[in-house]
Amino acid sequence: MNNAQSVLPNGEAEGKGDWPLFGKKPDSGPNPYLDHPAAVRFLELYTGTQRRNSKLWMEYFTSDAFLDAAWSRQFAALLLEQVTRLEGEFPPGREFLTWLYIAYQFSAKDNVAFNRGTAGAEGLERQVSLYPGAEFDGMGHILKIAAKGAVPKPPKGNELAILQSFLDYRHLVRLAEAGVWNEQTLEEYRGVVNRYVQAYIRERCEQRVSLNCERHPAGLRVFIHFFTREDLPEEVYYAAWERLDLRSAVMGRAKVLYGPLRELIMERFPGTASEKRENYFQLNQARDACYSRIKAHPEWEKREVTALFSRPDLQKALRSRQFVAEQLLPYYNWLNLFAPEGVVRRIADFYRKNRDIPGWDRVVEDAEQELGRRAMERWGENKARVRTREAPSIEPDLSLLQAPPERVYAQTLDGPEQAVILLGEGIPEKDWEPEEERQAREVLEQRLKEWIGQFSRGELKRLEIYCRGGVLVLTSDRAQYACFYFEYSYDTWYAMLSQPEVYLTVDCKDVEYVTFGMGRMPGYAVHQSPDSVMERLNLAFAQIGRGRPQGREGECWLWSSNTNQYNGRHKKRMAMQKLAGIPDWRAGDYILSKFVLSRYPVQLDSVTLEGERTLTDLRPGSYDMASAALVRFIQKKLAKLRLSWEFKGPEGGVCQRHIVLLQDGGRFMMAWLQDDRERADYYASAPPVLFQGKAWPACLVHQDLRRIRNCLDLLLDDIACTGPVVDRPGEFVPAEGPYVRNRAELIGS
Repeated sequence: MNNAQSVLPNGEAEGKGDWPLFGKKPDSGPNPYLDHPAAVRFLELYTGTQRRNSKLWMEYFTSDAFLDAAWSRQFAALLLEQVTRLEGEFPPGREFLTWLYIAYQFSAKDNVAFNRGTAGAEGLERQVSLYPGAEFDGMGHILKIAAKGAVPKPPKGNELAILQSFLDYRHLVRLAEAGVWNEQTLEEYRGVVNRYVQAYIRERCEQRVSLNCERHPAGLRVFIHFFTREDLPEEVYYAAWERLDLRSAVMGRAKVLYGPLRELIMERFPGTASEKRENYFQLNQARDACYSRIKAHPEWEKREVTALFSRPDLQKALRSRQFVAEQLLPYYNWLNLFAPEGVVRRIADFYRKNRDIPGWDRVVEDAEQELGRRAMERWGENKARVRTREAPSIEPDLSLLQAPPERVYAQTLDGPEQAVILLGEGIPEKDWEPEEERQAREVLEQRLKEWIGQFSRGELKRLEIYCRGGVLVLTSDRAQYACFYFEYSYDTWYAMLSQPEVYLTVDCKDVEYVTFGMGRMPGYAVHQSPDSVMERLNLAFAQIGRGRPQGREGECWLWSSNTNQYNGRHKKRMAMQKLAGIPDWRAGDYILSKFVLSRYPVQLDSVTLEGERTLTDLRPGSYDMASAALVRFIQKKLAKLRLSWEFKGPEGGVCQRHIVLLQDGGRFMMAWLQDDRERADYYASAPPVLFQGKAWPACLVHQDLRRIRNCLDLLLDDIACTGPVVDRPGEFVPAEGPYVRNRAELIGS
């Protein structure tokens, strides 16, 4: 979801009172941070002769003192109080505001505000957008500080790299505060640690490579500060020790970069540096040979497992923290579905008896889950032998959600969308009497159960359930079914697995993708019947009720999680629309948000309102011109814009496809041309109307750019596979006449 709020020119939020999303009543009594080192240093720098020194502000905002206090509401209130008191003599400077925006992870633009449904502009407003996870109790105070000065330039270079470190830091803090270090959260954690290997630390960051492969030493300080927490398990420190090779960080550049973290880990876990790193290649070869013999001769299992566990190298490895962390916990071949059951039982028994080994409890838990999964499989096989032709229905248990959904939307296969809102649109909960609220909840729950029943019978196209932490979607497309969950506070979304065994074993390059909705998704997340979704639905309810979903629930692998570190919000929004079928106005975004292109065009052709034409061949280093030109068109500054892509054509040739955008007096048109198919289509200005079972398109001239903007996002998300977007009945209308003539009119020679 887009955490954004409009700010008026005087810096106050729209509406009454403090910032409603983040504000709280001020604390009584003296501020406990008055004498804190972060507050003292702030005043020294803010009022001193070096207040225009950007490097000193960078050092301040990445210091331990600031990071210790930064996300306290009272510290944020103190900063606002001091800036307000001093702004007459010391107005907020550009350098200070630049690093304030970076440290607290938000951006702002002074833009023309568009009204939905109108073509004109209302006036100027400041649009503030928070990066995912940036919100905290004192964010309102920080945003009020920002409103006192001009918007700084968007960060790039070192500033952008350090912003990524603050995003990493807040991500890690959220994981630690959740207090659940399981397989999924540890995998997220390791992904962050991988961005701080020595090869990625650069004094001069230029974003010529992926942002994941570039961090600044000041950002490394922010990352290292995370490890000063007291509530981190040993395996968190151990993963950083191994991945960052802290054992060898005793001299040179490695010591300068990682010395503080190395000393911290050695202080908390004495003896870490003396541990010798082992190589398990030969042991894993012996394991694989053992598994192969058991597969060929199941009757040999007991003998082979005994021989394997009698090996001295395995007995030594089982007691090693490295073996536990790298071979057992990440679900390698020791504890996955290919491991003989005798091996899984021996591992579980060993760690139950040796509880002094770090990670023993998680190994036992994983082994028990694997054994439980196999027991359930055997139970299912036995049950299948006696099952009647009519499978028993699965009753959804809404109580597992812990709190009733706030609203539900449903769409039948051939009918309009229906909705039930718990407390009514725009009606505050406090205005409802308890009895009225109880009745409203009963109505919603009863209607939801009816709709779930319709979905289970294949009679529903889409069902959206808006829960406390996200939206759960059950949807169907051409006799295929899927279930998704999209989190509100994170850019993470989940697809319910239909074939967990494929998800766990098939290499990513061998995954088969199928068309679903307006996009493509892995075959292991597409269900061939609603029963496949229904039998896992209560597990999903239980996880959502407890908080964030987890990939595995007991013996059942339930979800494939999807997180994009960069453009994550955009990717989640595209999945909401293209795969889950959520309408754009419920999954929408700011009209002037950054455009994200899955593939860069080769040519740009633009015409200004004054008739000046620019034709540019795009090459590496100039690709940003395409995104900038799209924004200029959405700002109504261009009369025409064409972007062209090249693709492999039939018989190895090259063909082009084109997006053409036109403006005429505040009205707009959009065309999509495909040379290989000799086809030109215009985008309709409104969703099609169903009449006698057929979709009838609306007018082709648009008065509002929002619909065009959203369609551009859908196309650009996967420009190589636009058929599912363009071929929707009534959304695009084929141009009349020969393609050669239409192409000449829209593109030229």
